[in-house]
Amino acid sequence: MELAIVIANLYAYQATTFFIAALLAMQYKKILVLLGSMGALSLMTILSVIIGRIFQSVPAQFQTTLPIGEYAAVTLLLFFGLKSIKDAWDLPSKETKSDESSSHELDEFAEAEELVKEKVME
Repeated sequence: MELAIVIANLYAYQATTFFIAALLAMQYKKILVLLGSMGALSLMTILSVIIGRIFQSVPAQFQTTLPIGEYAAVTLLLFFGLKSIKDAWDLPSKETKSDESSSHELDEFAEAEELVKEKVME
């Protein structure tokens, strides 16, 4: 069961990183994006190992049968999940946007299309 969770998390990180790297590679040098992505994933791996070691090396007098690490993980998941939902809920709906912001978004969309076409032509 734990292996399945680890594999699912690794896939999620890989998919997200690949998508972001693909977007960045359209605008910046590909080798720079590759090195930045590899560096970020390496740093996140090192930080994850350090945090895991800290939770595993709790002194004996503080160890209880209470799974503190699991409770901390669930608490953080709930906090950031609810925060994301609240942030999404607070976004203005499409009906309340003004015509000016809609035209600004269309300008950004046209600019993005133009950039993609230029990169494809290269």
